[in-house]
Amino acid sequence: DHEGQPFADAIVVGGFAQGELAGKTDGDGRFLLTAMPGRSLLRAVADGHADSADLELTLAPGERHDGVLFRLRTACVVVGRVVDPDGHPVGGAHASALYSSIITAPDGSFTFDALPPEPVQLEVFHDDAYARATVTPVVGATTNVELRFEPTDPVHLHARITRAGTPLAAHVYLRSGSFQRWKHLDSAGRLSVTLQHPGRWRGVVTLGGLELGSDDLAAQRMIEFTAPDLESWNLELDWDALVAPLSKAEVERVFFE
Repeated sequence: DHEGQPFADAIVVGGFAQGELAGKTDGDGRFLLTAMPGRSLLRAVADGHADSADLELTLAPGERHDGVLFRLRTACVVVGRVVDPDGHPVGGAHASALYSSIITAPDGSFTFDALPPEPVQLEVFHDDAYARATVTPVVGATTNVELRFEPTDPVHLHARITRAGTPLAAHVYLRSGSFQRWKHLDSAGRLSVTLQHPGRWRGVVTLGGLELGSDDLAAQRMIEFTAPDLESWNLELDWDALVAPLSKAEVERVFFE
């Protein structure tokens, strides 16, 4: 636990090369998991505590990894409210923090009661609206936060991506300020999406069904453009003219920061 004492019946969960696995700790806080070779992302969870920090491992065939230590963190409470650009409450919005997600009440309120005492990013979605804020919960006190959706000035983007003249099926993930959009390009390489406002947008294009954050950097390209203050705009993209990411961290930084 957060005081360094062994914790029984905690759950160690994670995403592995072969899917999701979970194991429970014994009376001495010990656990054993069997995983396929590859990348693993683990954490410990328990009722009444905030989750441990994540641990990333890459396991070779036949490798045994001993001495893993997870420390559960003190649970902190964050109470929030989601409002529209005019300050009216937004019920039914999806609010998320770390691995938890909830739906806001009709008055726009939400509560997370097991967050760690360190900076946490809160995100809320409702229809095409998106907002986020970083809070640092305090042990023994309630942290209050309001997330307000920005006003929109829609730009309808019609885009096409090709490589040597051949259309590409792809996904595009875009962000601008507190707004974000993601969309699938069909087999003809066409994209039709409504951006929430004009101005600078940046993001990532991935081939086929590849998800954002994949280790396959060759199938990802960085994208950046300035959407004009028009009702509708057309954009032609050449895959080979886009910048290839240097690392997975660079991809995640462009989209998540």
